[in-house]
Amino acid sequence: MSYYDDYDDDDNITIVSPGDNTVVVYTENVATVTVNNPGPQGPPGNNKADIVFYLQGVLQDGEVLFEYTPSANQTISNTNSFALVPLSMVAAAPTYINIILNSTIIGNVQFAAGNTTGTMAFNSFSLHEGDYFQIVNAIPADSTLANVRLTLSGNR
Repeated sequence: MSYYDDYDDDDNITIVSPGDNTVVVYTENVATVTVNNPGPQGPPGNNKADIVFYLQGVLQDGEVLFEYTPSANQTISNTNSFALVPLSMVAAAPTYINIILNSTIIGNVQFAAGNTTGTMAFNSFSLHEGDYFQIVNAIPADSTLANVRLTLSGNR
């Protein structure tokens, strides 16, 4: 199943379900959320629920890159999470992207100058129904860091 709607010339939304209990939501220039919930065969906590981002373009000072209020409990692991940037879009200087839960910075993703892989600088954490979760860029923003791919690996 695939759905596409261009509400105006700036906001493209695509929803794709490839038939394997995965739903992928694409919003232009913002983020992708992927949830794979295999259903009742496993106990709570064994259902994969990743949050996957593609942050297109050069990131701006303090830019809110993603906001999310979960509808079910979810645990995010720092060990299986990762961040990548194309070689041509690496940070010019060390920088970071903040991970914020209910208005408190709980960690960040750090990018060393010239590195294509970010370092997860957070402990595993839980999101609960109704929490307010954000990914927010640093102030000041790096002048060259762009096209970040970020996966926060989790379970429901």
